[in-house]
Amino acid sequence: MMSILRPVWIGFGGGIGIVLLVWIGFKLRQAWVGYRERGLYRAFLKLSPWVAENRILPDGLGGRIHADYLILTSSALHWISVFQVQGSVFGSHNMSEWTVLDSEKRWTFPNPLATLPQKSGALHALIGDAIPVVMDLLFLGDPVFPKGRVDGIWLLDEYFEHLKSEVSSAQTHPEAWQNLWGNLLTASTEA
Repeated sequence: MMSILRPVWIGFGGGIGIVLLVWIGFKLRQAWVGYRERGLYRAFLKLSPWVAENRILPDGLGGRIHADYLILTSSALHWISVFQVQGSVFGSHNMSEWTVLDSEKRWTFPNPLATLPQKSGALHALIGDAIPVVMDLLFLGDPVFPKGRVDGIWLLDEYFEHLKSEVSSAQTHPEAWQNLWGNLLTASTEA
């Protein structure tokens, strides 16, 4: 005669096994994303020694704002927002949401251009107007922009070519910029 408890324990053990597998899958995905992001960080470091990633900055209005990457070149301070997107991206300046179509999937995300003035203001509140500030939107994952891209949107390879040409063509940045860079890192925290 089979005990009633045996099926309960089998079900309980199976449930724990499923939860463990989901947790392991989640951790593996986190590790993979972290590995890819470290690769991007290392690539930026090859272009400039002045790179910071995942920083939380005061926004100048009592709040906080996240920067994926900050890069100081000899020409400007770049604020880089990174987006991982597959498929066709439809967006423009005046749209509140951008749409991505990927095979059978369709999803939207807030217009990334809408936050650029706030991000630029946060940098200017910390460093003033001594360094030109450039706001860049870097799209990874080989997205397609069937209706064209808005200025300031970059794909990975062309963005690195752009930064390489900027770094190689410009003179060294003033020493005062290094002091402002230090102030920026001191005022921000790691995310």
